[in-house]
Amino acid sequence: SSSQVRELKNPVLRAQSPRLAREDLYWRGIVLNTPRNNAWVRSAVDEGDYVKTKGREVIQQTIFPEPNSGPYLITLDTPVKLNGIRVQQAADLVFTRKRHTGRVRYDTVSSLNRTITVRGEIDRDFYLKLPDRVSSRVKALGKRIASQGSSDRERLAAFEEYFSSARFRYTTRGLPHSGDPIAEFLFQGRSGHCELFATSFMILLREAGIPARLVGGYYGGDYNEIGGYYLVTEDMAHVWVEVYLKGIGWVRKDPSVFADNFTAGGDGTGASIIARVRKFSDSLNYYWNSAVISYDLEKQIHIFQSANSTLRNFSFPVGTRWLVLVMVAIGGLAAGYRVSVRRLASSPEKKLLRTFYRILAKKYPDVSVSSATGLMELADYSADPNVRDFAEIFYRSVYRDRPLSVSQMDRLQELLNAMENPSEKDAGAAITRHNSLT
Repeated sequence: SSSQVRELKNPVLRAQSPRLAREDLYWRGIVLNTPRNNAWVRSAVDEGDYVKTKGREVIQQTIFPEPNSGPYLITLDTPVKLNGIRVQQAADLVFTRKRHTGRVRYDTVSSLNRTITVRGEIDRDFYLKLPDRVSSRVKALGKRIASQGSSDRERLAAFEEYFSSARFRYTTRGLPHSGDPIAEFLFQGRSGHCELFATSFMILLREAGIPARLVGGYYGGDYNEIGGYYLVTEDMAHVWVEVYLKGIGWVRKDPSVFADNFTAGGDGTGASIIARVRKFSDSLNYYWNSAVISYDLEKQIHIFQSANSTLRNFSFPVGTRWLVLVMVAIGGLAAGYRVSVRRLASSPEKKLLRTFYRILAKKYPDVSVSSATGLMELADYSADPNVRDFAEIFYRSVYRDRPLSVSQMDRLQELLNAMENPSEKDAGAAITRHNSLT
């Protein structure tokens, strides 16, 4: 069924992000670590905490998954932090949402170091388990390649050299269909999709006594320069391997890239008129979901400002008459933005909001608080009931395009005063709640 998934271009997520090198576009979802019958499944792990990786660039992103994207939250590999939604984080950096309903968004911080450093020791026996049936040819190949090195690092390098020189080909058609697809892939057809590359690579590593596991997610992404985000679609589904090296940690290895013809993942460089119109159409959907559905009013303005600036520099080929409709849509988007900005520029709501952000920026100097920060994000982070009351009142009125009543404005001002000058009892309670969350 995985080969059929790759024929679909349905959106999985959009990630507001700076543009990255193609080799960094690995989107982590689930870790599969246990053989069961004829499949690899996920078992709970009990490992030491991972150490935040350093040494390469750290990337901040906002992820907008599609509502039907399942319980696992996708992050750019390797995730360091995930905020903005209630999640359960496993020791192997798999994030599961606690409630799987509706459209959500979340903020992530990821390292491009490609390594997860762990404290202490892992359960090596757990990560060396093999399926009940591994052919003698596969076992012999694993032992033969492993004999070329005296350490795990040297043996890993030998396996990479084998996959690089064996002239494997990447394809989603004509896949092995025998009772032993791994042996058929390695010794006969020498062609297959990422599951065959990754699974065979992992089995050979485990046969050689090197702990390894599968990671399922996506590879690649089409960058939309209009909205400044990556679009990841189902056809980019991918599986790779993480290898444990003592003293280093879990290291990402993707054996698929050793295929002679590996080009999966998309590069977002389409410059044709169809590709540009498609990007524009998708950006409208992105702006609607991010600004109208997911964000509070202040962040809506921030997004439309960015959109308006980008659209000014976005051009279509001259003389294409049917694109008049597109330009009309651009004009409508810009007009809606200007109306919203003018309405809010000097409104009482805007003044209250500015005071709100000023107070919280002073109270939480370790957090980046600005007009681009969501109200509910701040409510969750601070665990302050006054902050949450303010956010909920603001949402119920301004967010739904209704003016604040006099009583609501008075109540918001009271909440601001309480935030700025909390009583000792309220301050202590807020600190306790904040510590329990963080």
